[in-house]
Amino acid sequence: MPDGVIGNTSASEAEVSWFESRSGSQEEEVDMDKIYEVLKKVREISPLVHHITNWVTISDCANIVKVFGGSPVMTHAREEAADTTSIADAVVINVGTLDNNILEAMQQAMSAANQKGIPIVIDAVGVGATKYRNDKIKELLQYKVAVLKGNASEIASTAGIGVSTKGVDSGKVSGDII
Repeated sequence: MPDGVIGNTSASEAEVSWFESRSGSQEEEVDMDKIYEVLKKVREISPLVHHITNWVTISDCANIVKVFGGSPVMTHAREEAADTTSIADAVVINVGTLDNNILEAMQQAMSAANQKGIPIVIDAVGVGATKYRNDKIKELLQYKVAVLKGNASEIASTAGIGVSTKGVDSGKVSGDII
């Protein structure tokens, strides 16, 4: 890897060393060259990532994709969900501000993503907090999903394990969910 250069960002040797020292356990060595190559490839491809996300994080999500070299599109209208997905390289679904109109857009985008063969990431925000949210995540998981993201209680609740979820904060999970 060139001297601490990642994409268009230059890092000092000390910053790279700090990152390397915190990027894995002593038993597991992090391959910084592999990370560099993946980031370089993302910047070369500049994938279009279709987000249907919650209003709280929409700007953060767009900026994170841009920082890593991708191109975000933040559309929520069910009238364009499938069309937007047809030009996307990935879909990110965040159930944080869920309603029936957004749910329909999510389902259309996920169906189009499955037909196209592109990955879907679901962020299970607040799953476990309400029956509505629990029921809807089950509907969304009928599609092929590459990544299910969430805290311990969101993942446990999605898996059908009884937990106490308090909004987006992780509730108490008894037992091993792995």
